[in-house]
Amino acid sequence: AMSKPEVVYLVATVPSGLETLAVDECKTFPDILSARHLRRGKIEFALSCDRLEKIKELRSIDHVFVLVKRFPDFLKTLKGKDECVRAFHDLAWQLDFNLAISVWKKFTSYAHDVYVAKEYPGRPDDLPLPTAARFAASSTKNKASSSADSTAVAPTGEGDSRNSDSEPQTENAGTSSEGSSTADIVVPSYRATCNRAGPNHSFGSPDVARAFGGSINDRHHWRVQMENSDLDVNINVIEECVEVCIALTRDSLHRRGISNFGPTTLRSTICNGMLRLAALKPGEIVCDPMCGVGSIPLEGASAWPHNYFFGGDIHEIGCGRAVANLRLASPAHSTSPGSALPVDVYNWDVGDLPLRPGTVDVFITDLPFGKRIGSKSNNRTLYPRLFRDMARVCRLSTGRAVVLTHDRRTLAMAMKNNAFWKMRYFRTINIGGLEAGVYYLSRSTLRVPTEEEEAAVAAEKQASKRQKSAALKMGGMQEEVVS
Repeated sequence: AMSKPEVVYLVATVPSGLETLAVDECKTFPDILSARHLRRGKIEFALSCDRLEKIKELRSIDHVFVLVKRFPDFLKTLKGKDECVRAFHDLAWQLDFNLAISVWKKFTSYAHDVYVAKEYPGRPDDLPLPTAARFAASSTKNKASSSADSTAVAPTGEGDSRNSDSEPQTENAGTSSEGSSTADIVVPSYRATCNRAGPNHSFGSPDVARAFGGSINDRHHWRVQMENSDLDVNINVIEECVEVCIALTRDSLHRRGISNFGPTTLRSTICNGMLRLAALKPGEIVCDPMCGVGSIPLEGASAWPHNYFFGGDIHEIGCGRAVANLRLASPAHSTSPGSALPVDVYNWDVGDLPLRPGTVDVFITDLPFGKRIGSKSNNRTLYPRLFRDMARVCRLSTGRAVVLTHDRRTLAMAMKNNAFWKMRYFRTINIGGLEAGVYYLSRSTLRVPTEEEEAAVAAEKQASKRQKSAALKMGGMQEEVVS
């Protein structure tokens, strides 16, 4: 009988504040067995080892790590810096890296076999002398060659003066069923990185990275290389919990679609979260009135092919970059290879959109923060103009808007006396160290009056004011005559 493929647990980084939306996306994939919000900026999901290619189809995650093991109460009974550092040193000897290395090899298409020592349940002090002597010749060779060409002889026990029963058995990760020759086994380069969260840690991140990373070198004889290493081993310390992961992605998965960047180009993972927050329905028309280089329309047209997306910007340079990005995008659902996404880009002023009333279902946009572009004083006049014209163009009752901004005070002022939009909820996210907010607004049933109607109302108010003034004046004259 065929054995079932092993299930592997993966940890992914996502834009902070949008974790639940990333979990919702994972649940739409039938191959993903489970998904949950792990902590701020992190989610966890389970996947069969034969479905690892599905990871690259997720559009809301940045980096992916394969979980080696999690220890929920690792630091609970440890006291003092020395005891904690010693525990991290011993931890590397007790972990089984074989499944994680197999997943890493398959995901990254690493062509060589990697030597991985078995986990050892005791302490390193109980082991015989390290087997570094067996790797002395190969270590010299590895320093002079790249990791792709460097090979090492796996420990076989031949020529060792110690009893073969005194050392734990070893195995090779990723070898074929027929077995691999020792010449095919590569000693990969690696680096160990520690990330800590939570107070009252008696040790620092460099202490953990040094102790754990050095122990990996002693046990598995992988080569330490701080830059451009093959393996990136992460030790995450959250309060008392410790988890060990291996990075699967070198570059963030959000680097897609955009080739021509602007000063404030929005990450595609944040664009995806905003689009998910809008709960788009098939056939709805979506507009980004301040699209810049087209990040939001591009992400929307790529992930929601049953909706129509368009956008515009007042800067001609931004519009040109958006058009260039759209032409370079070649989606898999395109009918003709190499064709651009079905997105339109216009050069317009957001305070005077060239659109008929009630023609847009959803507005999604990244508002100026007043940092790199514009200023907060300009935002005080820009935001009210924008929301008024968006209300004019948006459908009554069912229309909605999702906006992102760091200038919360100006947005609150614009919403305070605005009868056309109602703020439902918002989420706080982190963008480059800035705490911004994503706001969900719903369109009210109140229609925006036309310019003619506003002029008529203004004239009526002026006439009423004149009548009152004349009445007061006549009343004063009558009192003067009587007296």
